[in-house]
Amino acid sequence: MFVKESIDQTIKPNYEKDILIAKTSYGAFTNTPLDYILKNLSIDTVIICGTMTNYCCGTTAREAHARGYKVVFGSDITSTDDPELHEAELKTLRRGFALVLTKDQIIEALKRIGEFAEK
Repeated sequence: MFVKESIDQTIKPNYEKDILIAKTSYGAFTNTPLDYILKNLSIDTVIICGTMTNYCCGTTAREAHARGYKVVFGSDITSTDDPELHEAELKTLRRGFALVLTKDQIIEALKRIGEFAEK
């Protein structure tokens, strides 16, 4: 059976260079090679975005924190079906698991890091 791919072209992966991981549970680290890949690439920080804030995104943030990664969680690039649950999850993550920033704050921080690296 042929399954047609339905990925928005603006975020479609480059299958020749991007690393794709099949996620089978709420957390992206559970039963996947993600931790192994990140450690072998000397990655120490992860930025979380996606859906659902209080399930997949929050679980992945907690798993990353437990594995020693610095976690940046996008407050306006994650979402869920209940605004109250979204805000409650952000509050919990701020208190112990992640640095919670807006998309614009994340982009600005990445620009500063890039400028520092160029010097």
